[in-house]
Amino acid sequence: MKNEFIGFYVPTKEMLKAAWESEKTLFIFDTNVLIKLYSYQSSTLDDFFSILEYLGERIWLPHQVGLEFQNRRLDVKHKEKQKFQEIYKHLDEILAIETKINQKFLKGRFPNLDSSTEKLFKSIRKSIDTFKVLLQECDDSQPNIRTHDLIREKLDTFFENKVGSAYTQEELDELYRDGEIRYSKEIPPGFRDSNKEGKTYVYRGVEYKKEFGDLILWKQIIDKAKNEKEAGKFENIIFITDDEKEDWWFCINQNGRKIIGPHANLTHEIIDEGKILLFHMYNTTSFLEDAKEILSDIKIQESSILEVEKTNEAEKELHMQQEEKRSNISQELQREELTSYVDKLIEQRAVHMPAYEINKHWEKIIQQQQNHMREINNLINKPWDDIIKQQKALKNIYDSPQLRVLKEMIDEQKLWEKNLNYYQSFLKSPLVKLTDDEESDDE
Repeated sequence: MKNEFIGFYVPTKEMLKAAWESEKTLFIFDTNVLIKLYSYQSSTLDDFFSILEYLGERIWLPHQVGLEFQNRRLDVKHKEKQKFQEIYKHLDEILAIETKINQKFLKGRFPNLDSSTEKLFKSIRKSIDTFKVLLQECDDSQPNIRTHDLIREKLDTFFENKVGSAYTQEELDELYRDGEIRYSKEIPPGFRDSNKEGKTYVYRGVEYKKEFGDLILWKQIIDKAKNEKEAGKFENIIFITDDEKEDWWFCINQNGRKIIGPHANLTHEIIDEGKILLFHMYNTTSFLEDAKEILSDIKIQESSILEVEKTNEAEKELHMQQEEKRSNISQELQREELTSYVDKLIEQRAVHMPAYEINKHWEKIIQQQQNHMREINNLINKPWDDIIKQQKALKNIYDSPQLRVLKEMIDEQKLWEKNLNYYQSFLKSPLVKLTDDEESDDE
């Protein structure tokens, strides 16, 4: 049974240890793994690079990964430097509290309080000055966007002649067509990247669609596996990625979200098409952990593993905050658009707008809201059914004075009871048009 359903089986520790030690195992890295190198301190970088050096000829990058890394690295370096400026700003805000306290209590009015405040902030200023010295040292150690990029230089050395070839425009166009079908059926990877739809960039005259970035690199990995297996060189593939979306991993919710292993369809696909023996995936943390346990020739510090883990957690927290912000913005846009529609209806009501026109415009409002909710769904990657269940979010959207006016207006015209049985049911029930008799009665 195992051979038939190999995607549902995760390699054992013994199998992974043998794969690490085998000359026929190829280690492939995702863009996010390389980009995060700019967030680590030098000791962690040294540990990571020591693993690459140990693996030697057994490392490789898909062309898509190399391209994405080159496109994104300057922006990442800028953001890393920007973090220090934000810390300096927060320190200045702490010192500014002294002025606010003095203004609040009118300095001189309470001498004892003035004296304590002065002592307090003298101590705070001293601590902040000491902290700023250390902060400046760390800031200076971070690569500037205009300075020589030592991290990229290291990667250039390790991956020299170990980067795959680019796809032609014709090959990409065929992949995009295939991707549309795969995403509609939620075949991994990449179907969770629908929020990138419509975003493109061009390199060497070839157009790349961002929503298919994961699929491109996956197809390049399969091509590599197939070619290397046929050449008798590699028969095991280990892919290291910090992308934790469900279109890469099989996850369960048990006392929190837990990753079990690669998505079953990915393992099936690469073993079936690439004819390889073993496929496995790591995030950077587990990659370092297994390297520490298996590779006796190199020493991986526990502090490096801890830093990588903390960096991943911080990134996930930031991602959640960004998604929440996008969701709030989308809901606010919905409110504004709803308000605009309702205001127009009220204006038209003032000039004896026919009842069927009100009904028609209300249908337009509903359609707009359905479209907006689907956009939110794309942003936060939740099933449409879950969005419908979020009654609280819907209530925020529709709880406005304008909507209450519209309800009263439609009640007056005897449409509300039939057509708008409160907002919880409007997504499930089709609207009922006024009959000619009802319209005559209303008039």
